[in-house]
Formats: sequence, C-alpha cells, structure tokens
Amino acid sequence: MRYLTAGCFALLAAMSSAEAARWDNLKRESCVSPGKRQYSSRLLDAGWSWENDCKATSASLNGRNIGAPNRCDNHGPGGMWGVWFVSDGSCAANWGAPKEDACTAPGRRQISSVIHNIPPGQSWEDACAKTPLTYKGVNVGTPARCVHQGAGGMWGIWDVADSACGAHWDTPKRDKCAGPDKAIVSSIIRDVPSGQSWEDACAQTRLTYKGVDIGTPSRCDNHGIGGMWGVWSEAKDSECVSDDRSAEERTRAQYEADRPSIESKQASMARAFAAAEGIGEEPGLDQTDKIVAKSTDAGRRGLMKRRLDAEGVSVVTLMGGGFGAVVVGYGHAEGFAMKKGASRTAPGAGEWGAYTCKKVWSNTFTAGLALGGGGVMELGEWGGDFDTLAGDTNGVQGSLSLLAVSWGTGAHWNANGTPAGVTVSHGGGAGALDVGVEYVHGWTGVDEADVACDTISWK
Repeated sequence: MRYLTAGCFALLAAMSSAEAARWDNLKRESCVSPGKRQYSSRLLDAGWSWENDCKATSASLNGRNIGAPNRCDNHGPGGMWGVWFVSDGSCAANWGAPKEDACTAPGRRQISSVIHNIPPGQSWEDACAKTPLTYKGVNVGTPARCVHQGAGGMWGIWDVADSACGAHWDTPKRDKCAGPDKAIVSSIIRDVPSGQSWEDACAQTRLTYKGVDIGTPSRCDNHGIGGMWGVWSEAKDSECVSDDRSAEERTRAQYEADRPSIESKQASMARAFAAAEGIGEEPGLDQTDKIVAKSTDAGRRGLMKRRLDAEGVSVVTLMGGGFGAVVVGYGHAEGFAMKKGASRTAPGAGEWGAYTCKKVWSNTFTAGLALGGGGVMELGEWGGDFDTLAGDTNGVQGSLSLLAVSWGTGAHWNANGTPAGVTVSHGGGAGALDVGVEYVHGWTGVDEADVACDTISWK
C-alpha cells in the first residue's frame, strides 16, 4: 500500500507538471520548402519528462492553434525546443522587377525577370516553371521558357501583349501636289518589330496626315540603308492648287489606280495572241513556251478581227519590229491598224469589206531596258479612232521574263491623260530582262491611205 501511494503521488506530480508546461515566444525562421516556414520555441515549466511535455504541448501563432511541434530537439543545458513547419504563402519563389525587352511581333513584346527566394528543396528550374508573374497589374502566368544564366541567376521569358509594339510612320512629308486639294505624301517606317518584314510593315501600317487617316500606302519603296518608304498618291491637302507631277509620275499613278483591270485585259489578249501565234496552249504572261508553229498572215488578220469584238475596243493594232537597249530603251515597230466599218477607198473582199485597215508605225523610248535584242510582235487594243491613235502617248511597260519567248505588257494614256490603249508583246531574241515596270513614251504614226484588210501582211 505504501508503494502504491508513492506511485500515485509521482503520477499526479507528472500530470501536474505536464499541464503547467508552456512554450516561450515562437521564433519565425526560414522557409523549409515551398509553402512551409519553420518556427521554434523553448519549452518552459517542463516536468520530469521533457520529451513527453514537448510532444503534448500545443502552441498558438497569431491567435491560431498550430498544435504540438513537428519535432522536438533536446539542447541539454539549452532546454527542450519544439520545431513547427507552418503553412506560409510567402514561402515561395518570386520574380524581380520585370524587364521590357524588344518587340517580337506587331502588338507583342518580350519581357524577362530573374527569380528570387527559391525555397529549400525546390530547384531553380522548377521554381521558374511554376511561378507566375504579375506585369502591369495583370497575371501573365508562368514563363514561356526559362534561361539559366549561371551566376546571373535563373530568368523567365514571357511574350506579352503590348500595343506599343508596332511599326509607325515618321512625320509625313508632302512631295508634290497631284492636283487641287491632292498631294503625293511619303514617310519612312520606324520601329518595325522583329519577325515582321519591312514590306509587310509598310503595306499594313496606316498613316494620319493633317489629322486624317489616309490608310496604307499606294506603294512601298525600299531604299536599302535609307529605309522603307511609303508613298500615298492622292492624300487630301487643301494647300495644293495644281498638279506638279511629271508626265511619268502621272502615268504611274494612273497605272496603279487601274492596274487590276489592265492586267486582266492583258491576260485575255496574251491568251488570244499566243493561240494565233502558235505559242503553247493558253500560257500565262510569264509561262510561255517557245514557238512551235509559224504564224500566218491570215491567222494574224483573224486575230485582229476577233479582238475588235472585245469590250471597249475600237481599234486593234499588230506591229512587228526590233527593240534594244543599253541604258535607255528604244524601239521601232511597223504594222497595221484595223477598225470596224467599210473602207471607201480600199474595201476588202468578202467579209473584209466590213473593216478598214491602215498602215501604222511607232517609236518608243523607255527609261530602262527594252524587251530584247530580237524581233518583237506587239498586239494593241485602243479606244477612239485612227485619228486618236496617232500622236504621243505616255505609258508603262510591264515586267519581262527570262524565257526564250519573252512577254511584255504595256498600258498607255494620251497626252491629256485619257486612256489610250493596252498592249502585249512577245519576242524571241536573247537579252530580255526582268525590268519591273518602266515608264515609256511613245509616238504613233498612221498612214492616210487605207489598205484592203484581206491583203495586209507582216512578211
């Protein structure tokens, strides 16, 4: 009985000491893993078993019970310490101030940032891949890629929307007046984003001139190291009272304005011309085959007659000649012109009595290279009459191919600016070059005498 009583007293003493044990102030320590922070405290008023008291005594952190320690560490004379691993959102890697890098595309910019405070147990790569970034108040998510720069740290790279990323025009300048209230305006394009070509930036970027949006350029001129320039052919400008353009500038502007319809008509003419001349089967303008059958005078007369049925065609010409050039291109051609309506002085036989033909010739001068060194046949379709066919014209000569049979195209306007006609030509000579679109000035002569249409010959 004496021993039982002593054991009870010992148990009660132990229980009493356990109930009295408490923790000193918690010490906030470092993060131990993503989302976890270590806290520690020394056990006070412990009883006969420090270990039992440590494991049984709860702690409070900021008024919240965090329970008993995750671990108890006996420091001997330093006492018994409890260690807690407490959830803490601040225990996470975080990004430094974002750095704005270059634009990567229209409306897109690259930004980058170095990652800091990576918790123990997490690799740099994992922290980078899983940590989102807030940029200008917007969560832009985790990086598109991570770049380890060694001593420079781990960097995240993002591609974000940025309206400031886009090509823009420099201050526009008026080059010339194009008529009352109309100006030719030009400007150089600036800040073309990486990943966008100069050509695309020029073609897609709109310009504001004198407070008015005048849209995208009429054309883009690449000046090499001088930059990419946009040109607007008819911008509204109240300071313009007259047309200051040269004949070439006016002609080029007319061509660009009517280009789709001109090219459609030229394609139709080329197909008909090719069939009559025996050049392949319906070739495109730059896809001709070499001549496989010699043309005949009858076939060429028939071609002219059929083309007179095309819409808007009053006179058809078919001329042959030679063209050559070194710096300035010169061409001379001779042939015939045909229109509907009987001739009073030289009527043709049979069906040809319903047509009138005259001998014609032309001289042309271009600023660039001419069609080639060999013979050329040119088909022309014109409005008006023989009288309007004669005289000066201004026009453009289209691109030529490198093929043995080279196609050329032309569009022509009268000296007063009214449409004159459209031409297509082919030549078999060597030396034909792709010269783009060149300005051409021409003069056409028309013989006064009629010739019977069934007798005309190019031989």
